[in-house]
Amino acid sequence: MRTQKNQSLLSLLFVITTIVACADHEAAQKPKGDPILEGGQASARVQACSGYFYNSYYGTQYYLYPVSTVNITPGSTTISAYCTAYDVPNRFTLRNGAGNNVASSGWIGYANYPGPWGSSLSNGSNITISAPVNGSSTFTLEVETVPGGGLNDAWAASVGCN
Repeated sequence: MRTQKNQSLLSLLFVITTIVACADHEAAQKPKGDPILEGGQASARVQACSGYFYNSYYGTQYYLYPVSTVNITPGSTTISAYCTAYDVPNRFTLRNGAGNNVASSGWIGYANYPGPWGSSLSNGSNITISAPVNGSSTFTLEVETVPGGGLNDAWAASVGCN
């Protein structure tokens, strides 16, 4: 339990640091008059090549969140997402502009109930997934969940390009 709390605190520190760094990078990279569209709880979001995404779900069935779109900065060669599953397991998937799965976390998190991961899951709640850009100008981040055990779901992901 202490290790999980320490991981959560480290994740939170990473996310806060990334948000500040991403905001500075995005402000420097973004042309004037090119707004970044951010949706609410139930809509997809679009970000420049760096961004912070999060969402939550209150339910008991399998759920695929609305996708988040990342526009690639010219000259980028790699896209990476630092992903965190809070409360219940999540699976994070990066897809290129053609819709192909280019990186997936598999199911991460903790669960003492059965799901697509098997009878239970305990493999950590943080992971970084990366993929080569290979000429794609957009990527999407898909996030799935299966709440159970009386818990709701929440997740966060910090995306960046190199």
